[in-house]
Amino acid sequence: MKYHDLPPSASILMESTRAIGYTIESALADILDNSITAKAKNIEITFNSFCEPFISVLDDGVGMKQSVLIEAMRYGSTNPLKSRKKEDMGRYGLGMKTASLSQCRCLTVASKNNGELNACRWDLDYINKVDKWTLIFLDQKEISKLSGINELISMEHGTLLIWTKLDKIDSGEKDLEKILIEKSSDVNEHLGLVFHRYISGDGVKKTRISINKRDVEYYDPFYKSKSTKLMDDEKVMLPGKKGEIVIQAYTLPHISKLSKKDQKICGGKDGFRKMQGVYIYRNKRLLVWGTWFNLAAKDDYTRLARVQVDIPNTLDEQWSLDIKKSVAQPPDGVKQVLRQILDKVLEGSKRVYKVREKKEVEEGLHIWSRMVSEEGVRYIINSEYPMLSHINDKLDNNSKKALKLFIEMIQNNLPLNILYSDIRSDEKILTDENSVRRERTCSLARFLLEQAKQLGTLESAYKKFKIMDEFKDFPVDLKKVYEEVKSE
Repeated sequence: MKYHDLPPSASILMESTRAIGYTIESALADILDNSITAKAKNIEITFNSFCEPFISVLDDGVGMKQSVLIEAMRYGSTNPLKSRKKEDMGRYGLGMKTASLSQCRCLTVASKNNGELNACRWDLDYINKVDKWTLIFLDQKEISKLSGINELISMEHGTLLIWTKLDKIDSGEKDLEKILIEKSSDVNEHLGLVFHRYISGDGVKKTRISINKRDVEYYDPFYKSKSTKLMDDEKVMLPGKKGEIVIQAYTLPHISKLSKKDQKICGGKDGFRKMQGVYIYRNKRLLVWGTWFNLAAKDDYTRLARVQVDIPNTLDEQWSLDIKKSVAQPPDGVKQVLRQILDKVLEGSKRVYKVREKKEVEEGLHIWSRMVSEEGVRYIINSEYPMLSHINDKLDNNSKKALKLFIEMIQNNLPLNILYSDIRSDEKILTDENSVRRERTCSLARFLLEQAKQLGTLESAYKKFKIMDEFKDFPVDLKKVYEEVKSE
């Protein structure tokens, strides 16, 4: 048996790994994993379109001495089969390089540790010329010319990563400045969700992330301060494996109870329907979200359901974690647990909508009536509604006919499709504020009760009002008006 070393071509392999499938958002998220592993408290991302365009990431983590920096620049710097520190966010030892060079042709990393400042670079154009794994080291004069280096120099320790030759971003189709503005917005949204527990300090020390000096706002798909926790934490251990998996289930409050800002925090840009499902976190960093892993179908009634699954980095192989850290599949043991709790989770969301529907169709006098026939469902205005009857009694025959025709026009031109679209897209359907409704209702109640008193039907009118739409929402105010009219 003979053996022959067959190292890959540097230029071919490095060019090939650019097509792994990173987006600029997932690439920067991979870079931030390194910063968080380095215990950074502040991470500043810069998008610059002037002179030589670049994107940089500066953090105040522990930094790296030269030997550590060289090893970090190596392709395959960490064996995925070996155990790592509990807080390590890495996996294959490829992330920083493959993520960066998927977006640019030149990656420069400068790092400061114990007063020592070093920098080195992968330049794909140079690699293509020599076809060797040649890492370029920068001297102090070259380092001093790097964009953002003065901020790193002023820090006790930290790391500055710079992308230049942005060939995947600068396609030449339109103005690069506009492209970078658009990309920075996408990155802001993505990082605000993926690292929301770090930005908000949910179970970990807070990490400040900013883009062009503006703090990234976090999205919290669980909104735990207002959500309902459906069960105690479910803890799962895989046979023969180290590390505990923790599962928690929540139901969000109904959308009508959330402000526009609250909706953005827990619904994100994709809306509640798409955001329902299981959320997989590895070391508090979000990997996968908005899926039921084929254990259930997405439904409008289940869009408030969320399941949080925390996994340790010791179970990466069992979860089939990919290089980009954007794909993970639950092991069979975890799927069995999810199946067991899924009915409870989905029912929690459905219950919110069922309770709300029940309120809208409970017994009483309603302005709108729901009519069911073989052809389908129609919504019509209740002609027996007391206020409508009162108005109708005051009109002559021609006016009554005109009112009837107008009511039929309203019934036949309900914007149901638009309304349904707004509801599906989580638009909050606005109604008057309670204070405005209360004032209007009290004025109307007084007018109608005074009319009823003159006709000698005050008691019967008051009983009807107590079960009528609008009036029944303010029973205390209605009773107060009734007592006043009665005593006058």
